[in-house]
Amino acid sequence: MIGAGVGDALVWYSASRMPTTPGARPLRAVGREALLERFEGALEEKEGASGAHCIHELWMRNEPPMNIEAMIARLWSAASDTVPEWLPMRYVSWLSLAYEVAARFHAGVAALIGGLAHHARTQTGLDVVALGGGVFQNALLLAASVLLLEARGFTVLRPRLLPPNDGGIALGQLLVGSAG
Repeated sequence: MIGAGVGDALVWYSASRMPTTPGARPLRAVGREALLERFEGALEEKEGASGAHCIHELWMRNEPPMNIEAMIARLWSAASDTVPEWLPMRYVSWLSLAYEVAARFHAGVAALIGGLAHHARTQTGLDVVALGGGVFQNALLLAASVLLLEARGFTVLRPRLLPPNDGGIALGQLLVGSAG
């Protein structure tokens, strides 16, 4: 049995009760720390399916690729007989290349954002950048952009309490509309 923290409660699952495919995302409501604890438990119990679901959920949340790869290697080492066939990383020989291309893409977009901000500063003298829009739901792109902009002396504003996408826009529209 493996424990998965949900809020303050501890819910116990066995690998046999987990859905057989990742599409159901049975661990969607579980926090990151609880997922990592659950993964460690799966390694100890040699429950490949539970470990695979933990990895898949973290992957869906944009966990850094190097973390995912390390977790996959640990899972294969501890529970290779029970790892489900759907864990794609087992058969994808080009996965490291895909991660490299994705990393270069993120770096390129962050560099573009930095370049555009620099150009705007030379035109306007402003050194404050607001990062908003759905693209900044991508945690990797957001982090890379913030680091690059701050290194260039910009003050970076980003959503902290509201989503950067349409949810935040809708709230702003509601506030403007209710103001009369």
